[in-house]
Amino acid sequence: MADLILLHIDDHGPVRCTDLDDAERKIKANGAFNDKAVIKWTPEGGGPVSTLEYSLADRSWVAHQS
Repeated sequence: MADLILLHIDDHGPVRCTDLDDAERKIKANGAFNDKAVIKWTPEGGGPVSTLEYSLADRSWVAHQS
């Protein structure tokens, strides 16, 4: 079983992604994106879920701030 990466854009989602680059492409393709995109990443075989937020300023994934 591959990693499970679910993308939540603003209040929409989830959308399954193959990797972080795929998630970033989906954010850029979404014309309704305002400023909040979060992924929840479950590693292959299970384990702790990582939550990352896309930073428009940095154009990269950063640790999600609750």
